[in-house]
Amino acid sequence: MQRRGMLTASLDGTALTECLDHLDALDRLRLAPVAMHRGDIIGRLSLFLSNLGRAVAGSREGGAEPAGPTHPAVVEAMRLLEARPAHRWTLTELAADLHLAPGYLVRLFKSATGLPPMAYLSQHRVETAGTLLLHTDLPITQIGRMVGWPDQNYFARRFRAHYGLNATTYRKQFTHTTARLRTWLADGTATPN
Repeated sequence: MQRRGMLTASLDGTALTECLDHLDALDRLRLAPVAMHRGDIIGRLSLFLSNLGRAVAGSREGGAEPAGPTHPAVVEAMRLLEARPAHRWTLTELAADLHLAPGYLVRLFKSATGLPPMAYLSQHRVETAGTLLLHTDLPITQIGRMVGWPDQNYFARRFRAHYGLNATTYRKQFTHTTARLRTWLADGTATPN
């Protein structure tokens, strides 16, 4: 959790070999007509992501599975935060909306997500900003306001801390790749690199 924007996990030799096999198969399908091999592509990608998911689950705090179902207050808190990212949330207000003590909400939320509610909100804001940068032509300052960071300097610092790039560079670097990948998946006319 110390490295924002990046999930790290260790793969044992078997899992690494399986992941590489699926990635190699995807690479071989790269130039094949998508219409004929869509099922193969989706299947290989699903298997690759499944292997990664198992590795992440296994590396989480000794590989322990969550103790039980997520508390309904955590689900509701996530819904509230995600529905209104531009709102100037405070822990006290969120806890009051859920009829819980702030400390208890933090314990429940952190137990379920690994983050306190306000850290979760910050992560949601920056990831929403990243999505908006890639899929819209909105000005960066407007995106900052939309996600709850109207101060452009603060938005820039939070974005760089999460992604390691400023918003302009992020947009330039990844918008082109996203558009090519979308085109390739849709009709197979472009090849992803």
